[in-house]
Amino acid sequence: ALLLDSATPGLEQINGNPDVIGQVFTTCLQPGHSSPWWRYFPDWPTALAVAQDALPEAHQLVYLVLAEAALQARAEGQAIQLKPGENFPEWFEVIWPYVEPLRLGPPLVSSSVELLAAAAQFPGWALKTGLVKFSWDPALDPLIQQLININTMLFGLNGYIVAHCEALLDIQEQLAQTDAQPVSTAAVYQLPPTLDETPEQDPNRQPKHRPATGQSFADLFRHKSKS
Repeated sequence: ALLLDSATPGLEQINGNPDVIGQVFTTCLQPGHSSPWWRYFPDWPTALAVAQDALPEAHQLVYLVLAEAALQARAEGQAIQLKPGENFPEWFEVIWPYVEPLRLGPPLVSSSVELLAAAAQFPGWALKTGLVKFSWDPALDPLIQQLININTMLFGLNGYIVAHCEALLDIQEQLAQTDAQPVSTAAVYQLPPTLDETPEQDPNRQPKHRPATGQSFADLFRHKSKS
């Protein structure tokens, strides 16, 4: 599955700016207006060029992280021999407990579009598994932090995809256990009230109000506002 995911188009192959949430925000800014917000939203080619200059060998960094984890696993007798194109998922699962994620932060990650530009330098499977993680300055404007966090979740960065899959599996297991247990119909369905039940017999029952007639919407609104 990891090999298949790594072969699918990634952020670097998206035509146009993938920072949709950022574009939605900038549409609210008047073009040409001198606003301090503009510095957080460089155009996609500019953000991509900056990320490429800062991370010219991003894939190599991922392989170094894996190599260090493999050496650590081998030292503890937990490694299996990697056979390229055959057993990468199994090999990755064995060395994963020894992986120290590659962490990137400011100034490379200082806006929602810069986050995606930096992520575009790495293979998709490394992003989805959380092998590469991103952080940002907590002193950033709270709104900008929210936009970055939204993109982190939308694109499954920082291990969100894995966390969601694990949560889904837990829910499925709980549902399977619930289906296997006998359920009392009395606990699910409540019997309807008897026909002879009247408001006088149930002192806690609230009387029903007839809908007001012959009143305008304004009159009804005033009535509701006073009540």
